[in-house]
Amino acid sequence: MNRPEPQDDAERQLLADVEEYGCHVVLIDDGDGWAPFGYSVGIQHTCKAPEVVVYGLEDELTHWIVNEYHDRVKNGERFEPGQRYEGFLEGHEVEFVPVQRDYHQDYFGATCWFTGSDDFEVLQLVWPTTDGKYPCDDDAPDDFRGWQRALYACECEPGHHPDLVAEGGPDAPLEQQRTIVCSHVFDAKEPARFVCRDDDGDWQVLCGADHGDDDVESARMVPFGHVLEGDPTLREVADLEIGEQAERDQPGQPWRRGERDD
Repeated sequence: MNRPEPQDDAERQLLADVEEYGCHVVLIDDGDGWAPFGYSVGIQHTCKAPEVVVYGLEDELTHWIVNEYHDRVKNGERFEPGQRYEGFLEGHEVEFVPVQRDYHQDYFGATCWFTGSDDFEVLQLVWPTTDGKYPCDDDAPDDFRGWQRALYACECEPGHHPDLVAEGGPDAPLEQQRTIVCSHVFDAKEPARFVCRDDDGDWQVLCGADHGDDDVESARMVPFGHVLEGDPTLREVADLEIGEQAERDQPGQPWRRGERDD
């Protein structure tokens, strides 16, 4: 592998950690109601094993888990989907699920920089609730599913577990593009009255009604195809460019288009 040329202290530290320890840990916490996550850089290079990502746990614990995973694969252990493993969370078993490559550019920028491409493997460590519920369990709490965002595909129905199937960025086919949809539209309690495209190319489909204090936590991440199934008239505004929006008073009435209003 051709080593990238570091441009700042963070990149120099990353290369130094991989050289000395065989692994560098990246911790991301953007706040604003979104769950933190952390991932490894260098494990595939040094151990010929997939990188690992942990979503929704505190930084200190995430850092320890990534290092524990690194130590175990360095000693020859490998982790297979469909199996459960001990030793990462006290009193609980965890699973490892392959991350979809569509997420690599958006979530693993440091690994993309280190490898020079998005051609690498990542396993997501999936952890349960304190009473042993995993995200795909039928009775898993919705807020737990939303907090531990899934970067993998599964057999859950899109309407049951939407975060697992929101796959694509703005360059993906329309039906796969990530879409934030409010709970009123998702639950078919209100029609979609507002559609926009954010600066990162993701969609928002909202009802425009008041959600009270539950706005952020009740929002769902789904593929655009999911909202089209519920309301085919949204295809009328599927040509919106990044930074544009469209509004209507009710379904069947004309859309009012314009630049996105923050």
